[in-house]
Amino acid sequence: MPNYSESIPELLLRVSKASKKAERIEILQKCANPLFLKTILQGAFHPDIFWDLPEGTPPYKKDDSEYGLAPSHLERELRKLPYFTTYGDNRLVVNVYKREQMWMGMLESIHPTEAELLCQMKEKKIKCRGLSYAVVFEAFPGLLPEKAKVEKVKEPVVLTAGKDESGDIDGDEE
Repeated sequence: MPNYSESIPELLLRVSKASKKAERIEILQKCANPLFLKTILQGAFHPDIFWDLPEGTPPYKKDDSEYGLAPSHLERELRKLPYFTTYGDNRLVVNVYKREQMWMGMLESIHPTEAELLCQMKEKKIKCRGLSYAVVFEAFPGLLPEKAKVEKVKEPVVLTAGKDESGDIDGDEE
């Protein structure tokens, strides 16, 4: 276990190297920032979250700085995710051009590995060997609906980005 705050892409790399399902679940559960990890996993695997963005990776300028030296970081940018989802006809950002520009600006401000992870989340295809709906469902009970009970929900699912169970922003404890 590293002695610094491990990034979510680094954690998912460790998950992909784990040989057993139990090891993968343990790695996910021992994440230093579970709120941010849960937000990414929920965005990627929850069947009722729809991304109101074009398919594929947009043509953005990748930040070439070293990890930790980018203008922003994934944990800060996760607060913006609700701007890119849709709940029926409800959208927080109605203008398509503005929404896509915000998405590209977000990708350009973070490390390329984090930007790639966000694009994979949006496509609902995280490239991590061994990471599946079943693993996430078992690692974080209540985060995803049971596969057998998945049906169209009439009420929107709100992403957990930015608030933990106690209502604290970013999981900060004061």
